[in-house]
Amino acid sequence: MSAGCNDSSGYAGRATAGTGGAGGASGTGGAGGASGTGGRGGASGSGGGAGTGGATGTDGGAGACGEPASCEGYENSPDAGLTAVVTCLSPSAVPAGTPATIAIYGHHLAIAAGSPAIVTLDNGTPFNGVPATACHLDVELPASEIPTPRTASVVVSPGSWIRDSDPVQLTIQ
Repeated sequence: MSAGCNDSSGYAGRATAGTGGAGGASGTGGAGGASGTGGRGGASGSGGGAGTGGATGTDGGAGACGEPASCEGYENSPDAGLTAVVTCLSPSAVPAGTPATIAIYGHHLAIAAGSPAIVTLDNGTPFNGVPATACHLDVELPASEIPTPRTASVVVSPGSWIRDSDPVQLTIQ
């Protein structure tokens, strides 16, 4: 099951059907949803307006969760002032009591190729998030960590100079 992403990180990203994405760094308009149109670009540094809605129907479902269109690559300088931003999890819901592999998408998720980020579930056991790119981590969760249905918080800690992400929700069914 894939969930749509509403990228509110300040980067143009994916959006659910009929919703424009957030504006980019130089007033770039947001990306459109599966049936919607993108937002209008703003002044330098401000976000674009919301896009117009598309009708739900043929190809009007939620957009797929995936790597942001504007992935910025690896950055690990002390003066960059970066924070990891998670835009979506795929899947966003997993069955309880079975092992699961979660793809985490966003910005500044790892400090370098081949350098794992730490991913924690409910501030518990740390797991290695293996970077596929600077904007995509994969993490394997053993069945013992997701034994019962609940909503769990996922936090990405890239390490070095990059600050931890805000928590995002993973549904365990």
